[in-house]
Parts: sequence; C-alpha cells; structure tokens
Amino acid sequence: MNDTEFIHSLRWRLGLPLTIPGQLCRHQASRDSRRQCLHPLDLCMHHAIICKLGGGPSNRVHKAIQSTLGTALEDAGYEAKLEVPVPEFSRPNPRMQPSGDGGWDSKDEDGVMDISAWSTLYGEFLVDVSVRHPASVRYADQAWHTDGVANKRADTEKQARYPPSGGKQVITAAIETWGRCGKELRDLLVMISAHARARDSSRGLPPQRYLRKWRLKLSTGLNRALSRAFSDALVADAGKPRE
Repeated sequence: MNDTEFIHSLRWRLGLPLTIPGQLCRHQASRDSRRQCLHPLDLCMHHAIICKLGGGPSNRVHKAIQSTLGTALEDAGYEAKLEVPVPEFSRPNPRMQPSGDGGWDSKDEDGVMDISAWSTLYGEFLVDVSVRHPASVRYADQAWHTDGVANKRADTEKQARYPPSGGKQVITAAIETWGRCGKELRDLLVMISAHARARDSSRGLPPQRYLRKWRLKLSTGLNRALSRAFSDALVADAGKPRE
C-alpha cells in the first residue's frame, strides 16, 4: 500500500473524516466521462462506497476480493476459474416482463459464479463474492449494535438464491467494507488452508501460515480498492479506463 492508501485505510477504520464539507461525488459514468454523480459527499465518504455510477467502487472492491480468493484456491491446489456461467443457477430476470407466450422478453439471468473451484482430491464447489457496507440504509439500524449483520444477511440471501442444485454447491464469500469476513468465508479459508498445508506436507515442503497470509491479502486488497473509490470521488478521473 502506498501512503495515500494507508492514510485512507487508517481514517476509514477509525471513522475519521476523509474530506471537507461541500464536496460533491466525482464518480463518472463508464461510457460518458462527462456525466458525473455530483451527489453531496458525507465527511466519512460512505456515499463513495455505495455510489453506483459507472460501477466503479463496488465493482472494484468486488474484483479485489474475487482475485485474492482465486489465488488462495490455487495455492491450495485447486483449479480456480473466474466468472463462470453455471446453468443450474440461471433463472428468469425478475425485472423483465413476461412475454405473451409464457416466456420472458429477455434472456434468463446467467447463473454466473465469481469462482469455480475444482480439485481431484476435494471435488468442485462454487464461490459467490458479496461485499456489503454495514452503514448503508439496509443494515444501519442493526449494524450499530450487532456485529456482522451485513455479512449474515448476505449469507442468508445467497443461500436462498443459490440452494444446492444439480450436485453443485455455492459458498458465499461475504465481507464487510471494514474488513469483517462472514462465517462461510471464514470457514472456506480455514478449509482450504488445511488443504494447502496437506499439499505442502505431501511434497515435503515446510508449513506456511496460509490463513494469516490470505487474511492479510484480503484486507490489503479491500482497503486499496476502497482508497481508489475515495480518490475517484474527490477527483474526476476523465480519460482513464474503469477497472
């Protein structure tokens, strides 16, 4: 992490202001850099995290977690593929209107999983990453007094959306924007760290602290992505491709 990312991370974790009064969100539309959000920014910049314009903030944080987990799975001996369509979990898009013939006017929602993990020893499972902001309206009334509310909601919602189907199982990798991991994600990390240590042992390699390493990488990736969201909200990023 560079100095700016570290300062942003520290102030974010401590609840200290990240901007001054009167600033407007400068996030840009992905296809038209002239179109900016211009929503008033709160001092701690919660809006910068949940701003949907251009898909920048939420998408970047999501990809940071997805990439880190993919690398962790490969460390544990899995073949990890990203953005994999899984027909067993596709369904009609609820936002589309039914057509006259009883079908749908739009293609079904692709059951695209963030990660497909497969191993000759441990079989296959799917991972769906979900990044939640506890201070958003959906969780704020409970999050201030109950730890992990946003993660628990994510686990429940994803279990309802992706029940086991066709012999395939989906694990929810939920993480809150202050770094708290959901139960399913914690259990996943513990499981694959055991697999990684067993793999090393079978090869005569010294044991590594995989769990510690992956948790650090998740935290670093999360905070670097958040820092970018803060920076983009304060300074227009015209001409630069969105990540």
